[in-house]
Amino acid sequence: MAEPENRSELLLEVRAEEMPPHRVPALARRLSSRVFEVLMGAGLPPAAMVTGYSRRRLVICCQGLPVSARTRGERQLGPPAGEAWDAHG
Repeated sequence: MAEPENRSELLLEVRAEEMPPHRVPALARRLSSRVFEVLMGAGLPPAAMVTGYSRRRLVICCQGLPVSARTRGERQLGPPAGEAWDAHG
């Protein structure tokens, strides 16, 4: 039987002054979308996201997050050697 992957949970709660009730659902959706984009960009895909809200609070619970992101390698090249050094080094 395979061992379960290590998973974690992230709870984000944003408190504010009372927000207009008609705008709160849209704000919660926008915040949830943005958190999802940031997590995916960081290589931390959530298994599920649950959003809640009231007139003074937005809450997002990201479930099933990997404990760490995959290691990524990045190679950056500088200028060609002939341009990087002159005749004196």
